[in-house]
Amino acid sequence: MGTHVTRDKTVTTATAGCHALNPDCRSLLEDRERLSTLLNAMPDIVCFKDALGRWLEANEANLRLFHLDKVNYRGKTDAELADVAHPIFHDAFLSCERSDQEAWTTRRAFHVIETIPDPAGDSHTWTLTKIPLFHPDGSRKGLVVLGRNITEEQRAQERLRHSEEMLNQAQRIADIGHFEWDMSKNVLHLSSNAYRLLCLDPASEVSTRTCLDLIAPTQRRETLRTFARALTRHEDIKYEFGVRLCNGEHRLFQAHCTFSRNLQGQATSFLGVVQDITLLKRSHDLVALLARIFEAASEGISITDAHGTILQVNQAFTAITGYSAAEAVGGTPRLLKSGYHDETFYRSMWFTLQQQGQWSGEIWNRRKNGEVYPEWLNITAVRDAQGRPVNYVAVFSDLTEMRRKEEIIRFARYHDALTNLPNRTLLRDLLSAALSQTTDHTVAIAVLYLDIDNFKRINDSLGYQAGDRLIQETAARLASCLRPEEVIARMGGDEFCLFFVCENDDSTLLHKMQSLQDILAPPFHISQQPIHLTASFGTALYPRDGQEADILLRRAEMAMAQAKQQGKNVYRFFTKELDDRFRHRLKVENALRHAIERGEIVPWYQPRICLHHGRMIAAEALARWPQADGSMAMPNTFIPVAEETGLIIPLGTMILEQVCRQVTRWQKADHELAVSINLSPRQFRDRDFLASFEAIVLATGVDPQLLELEITEQAVIEHEDNAMRTLAALKEMGIRISLDDFGTGYSSLHYLKMLPIDVVKIDRSFVSELPHSRDCIGIVSAILAMSRSLEILSLAEGVETTEQLVFLHRHGCDEAQGYLFSRPQPAPVMTEELLREGSASAVALRSGWHPPELRTAP
Repeated sequence: MGTHVTRDKTVTTATAGCHALNPDCRSLLEDRERLSTLLNAMPDIVCFKDALGRWLEANEANLRLFHLDKVNYRGKTDAELADVAHPIFHDAFLSCERSDQEAWTTRRAFHVIETIPDPAGDSHTWTLTKIPLFHPDGSRKGLVVLGRNITEEQRAQERLRHSEEMLNQAQRIADIGHFEWDMSKNVLHLSSNAYRLLCLDPASEVSTRTCLDLIAPTQRRETLRTFARALTRHEDIKYEFGVRLCNGEHRLFQAHCTFSRNLQGQATSFLGVVQDITLLKRSHDLVALLARIFEAASEGISITDAHGTILQVNQAFTAITGYSAAEAVGGTPRLLKSGYHDETFYRSMWFTLQQQGQWSGEIWNRRKNGEVYPEWLNITAVRDAQGRPVNYVAVFSDLTEMRRKEEIIRFARYHDALTNLPNRTLLRDLLSAALSQTTDHTVAIAVLYLDIDNFKRINDSLGYQAGDRLIQETAARLASCLRPEEVIARMGGDEFCLFFVCENDDSTLLHKMQSLQDILAPPFHISQQPIHLTASFGTALYPRDGQEADILLRRAEMAMAQAKQQGKNVYRFFTKELDDRFRHRLKVENALRHAIERGEIVPWYQPRICLHHGRMIAAEALARWPQADGSMAMPNTFIPVAEETGLIIPLGTMILEQVCRQVTRWQKADHELAVSINLSPRQFRDRDFLASFEAIVLATGVDPQLLELEITEQAVIEHEDNAMRTLAALKEMGIRISLDDFGTGYSSLHYLKMLPIDVVKIDRSFVSELPHSRDCIGIVSAILAMSRSLEILSLAEGVETTEQLVFLHRHGCDEAQGYLFSRPQPAPVMTEELLREGSASAVALRSGWHPPELRTAP
């Protein structure tokens, strides 16, 4: 037993001696030799130790492991061998001794894994099994140590574990999980990432029913049909399906599956991978959407590489430039170069692009057909992770149509839409430019402002379309007689203005105005009717009448307005007196505006006397404007200004309301005095007049039968249909109507008969000449005769002498008013007259005149 299991000299000698002794010994030695050969041929290590842990035998693999080939190991413990063996094995021997003790203590086979270093610098992992042997009495007999080198196995397992970890990592990154369904055992195995993707608990039992329930209900039947079809046809499956996870989230999955079959072709398992493609699907959808947007964009788009080579263009690029994708891709943006920009422009562009990563601006490019066009270009650099440009994206819009529209808008901004002549704005700019460029003081610039006479009447008679044609033809005639350097503009409505350089005197200007009058003299043929036009002209001369465009235009317009006031079809030069009158008028307008706002203008009342019995039967309301200095402004000083500026409408409304309230107060005091109120033509024609007047009557509670409204023939003639409707509505309310200033205008019997007139007023210009002027006697007598025949009351105004009164009474005039009876009085004074005893006849009697039928016999 003391012989080494290795084939050495001791073994050989013992064998020879034993052969020489007896056959049994020889047989035993041969068995030992065979066992030694077997153990030494094993790659595993084998070692026998006695009860004290001393080494008895070890095979060659064990000796090679610890480099004990030349060491006498027999009879030594592990601790002793640690001291005599190579120092690198020191810790390994001590560790083996400790595990030996574990085996003795447990009294059964003990397994341990030890890492044993190699002097060459490597190390090996061994699994050791230590089997303790005991005598029948339980005492220790010996220890068998078996060991196997599992280094490669562990490395393979580590590689497998690493591969599995890499697979799991890849599955996590790709959102992929795998599964296998053992169809014969109905066991489903899911990978850890499959559990994670499906939000399933790895500790819970998972079946095919569990997974089927995750699929959207609308897809479950189709999923089963797909499975059955693939199973029958021996096909693989690629399938998309929706999943509702346990957290309520909806996700989209894709499965790639196949069947594993036995030799008979029967499916034994179903395995595959599932991938969460929710984000991928969204990305694909987004990419598809971006591709559609790229192609559908109205802006041209081109993408180049870092060197400027075109990689892709969209349809709008082709539509704008004319180059197809096949023609553009592979080329550079230089194929669009127009030649309008120099190299400095392009260097600046690329410098900005490199420094800021973006450039935008307007650029001129050339289409394939050679047409040069403007575009708005935006170039953006696309950079990689290191900040290097890898692509450039150019987005551009064709500005051709925009420029055309801008030109239309610009033209419309500075030109009249009806005549295409310059408008007021452009004329002012051109005049300002001409003034700034004038350095020769021996010449002048004439500004001529003209207005077509009576155009409104023509427009109302023939209609607006005919009026527009008349304006167009007038503009064409005026422009035809101008030199190229002369400028004419339509200022609005029926007004035109022109300016031109002339000699610094009035002769050239007079000649120009005469030529314009001559060009307008031939009749215009509009709507198959000949129309004769005249115009009123006003002029201002630079530098005599002003140094600035606005001043010259304003003063020429002032002169034109003066020409119209003085008879039309005439021309007037601007003068300082005209300017003074204008400034005075502006001052009156501003003061009048404030007076209306503060209610400073009030009605005074002038009595109207019945010439049959001498009593005051009514009164006329006349506007008065008290001044700060105590004086009183008469209507003729502010009513014309109110008419021109439109202030007559709020002024008239204010007077109407005051009169209605005063009549109501007199009525409540048992003084039923009728009051007449003048209506200006502009107020009468106002579209809101009737509604406003009705509101005042209702608000004040006045008796409409105590109100009389005075209108003129002119107010009716200009808008006859509307006037008739307004008068009919007033008569329906119970309002009396009087025709003012009869005899000074058309004095048409047609209107006198047609209109619902209650009273005809004889103008003071005729009354003042009675009874000495034969013409006035004839006119007044005719008016009185007509009123009687038409059963209309007659009223003479401006009666100031007894002779006038006697004449009027003798010829049958019904009423009279004037200073002979009373001047206009404020409402309080008028109230006192009404309160006096016998006041009904006091006013008339105070003049010293009595109707003959009321005179007392001597």
